Amino acid sequence: MSSNEKLDRQGIFMSNAMGGPIIAPAPLEQLSAILDAGTGTTGWLSEVASLPGLPTSTELHGIDINNARFPHPPMTQDGSRQLYLDVIDLTEPLPEKYHNKFDLVNVRHVVTWLDPTQWDIVYRNFLTALKPGGFVQVQDTRMTVPEDFAKYSPGIKKYVGTMAKVFTLDSPAQVEIARILPLLPQHLPTLGYTDASQTIYPLLYGKLQPDPEVRKAGIAQMMGSARGFQARGAGCEGERLKNIVDGVIYEVPASFDEWDAFITESEHTFNEEGWALPMRITVARKPQ
Repeated sequence: MSSNEKLDRQGIFMSNAMGGPIIAPAPLEQLSAILDAGTGTTGWLSEVASLPGLPTSTELHGIDINNARFPHPPMTQDGSRQLYLDVIDLTEPLPEKYHNKFDLVNVRHVVTWLDPTQWDIVYRNFLTALKPGGFVQVQDTRMTVPEDFAKYSPGIKKYVGTMAKVFTLDSPAQVEIARILPLLPQHLPTLGYTDASQTIYPLLYGKLQPDPEVRKAGIAQMMGSARGFQARGAGCEGERLKNIVDGVIYEVPASFDEWDAFITESEHTFNEEGWALPMRITVARKPQ
């Protein structure tokens, strides 16, 4: 499976967990223009295009830092609708053509990979892009949010604590992001938004996932990440990598065989216990 296919599958997994690609209280029949920021493969736009009730006249726009994953030609995955795609750096001022244009701006897994000092710049850009009364919808997961991590089982904590180290989620910037992500609804009003709220939807993995095919795919995704680091020899050179969370030390495997043992143990944990990874959906509105 290609990386693009994996991203599309992950996006559908997220949308299914939240009951569809849009939870912002924006009536579909009134949406004249929608923007997907960090659109990548444009999978989310294709999901939206298939929603019953969306006018055929609704413009579907996507922007990203580069066009590497854009479809050619720029069409939805079923080929039924044109997409308007552009290469834009969200940390720079938006072109004037995007000002006050969109009824809905969606962003998934973008802002949390930026330096926290850039968040306000990006969210002000979204505010600029929205029409008065328009909504921003932010979809994100972060497995190291402290209040979430505290609720994980010991086996899941070992998987998360170890993988967080090789994903560098223990860096100061990433630790700060995990801390402030739950506080986003309190922060957005300081930037000019109103009606900000955050809803948590669990992404169910392993034993907790009722759909057998989705369960199999989810475990394959999680173990695939570990096998990717194993193949690259992560942690196998120099001093052993360690991550300390709440006083507990999680050691990164230091050999191919140790990675094998870690993956086998983790897969057993997913199958016997499962994992509900909190996905936070933050919705806010531009004042009328």
